[in-house]
Amino acid sequence: MAQVKVIKLASGLEVIAKIVQETATELVVDSPLAMQAMREGSTGISIGLVPFSWGGIPKDVVLSKLHILCVMDAESQLESQYLAGLAGIALPEPGAGKSKLTLVE
Repeated sequence: MAQVKVIKLASGLEVIAKIVQETATELVVDSPLAMQAMREGSTGISIGLVPFSWGGIPKDVVLSKLHILCVMDAESQLESQYLAGLAGIALPEPGAGKSKLTLVE
């Protein structure tokens, strides 16, 4: 099974994706989504997941390690939202609080 990771690019963009292969110079990912700060109400900020590319097919996307600052484990709630969004599943809000993550299609 592919690992879900958060990838910070030199451009500042953060991407969550399934890593399927790694070489000395490249990272191959599937289903990458860019993370974007979104306003929630008048005072809050949430994280939205938007397409990494609006026109490309998100399979076997090759990222050059020259443009990657770091690769991190995804926060568990973010990973759950990401996987549920890919599967088309709506997750219930955890507890009584609001989720800080939003999936944008």
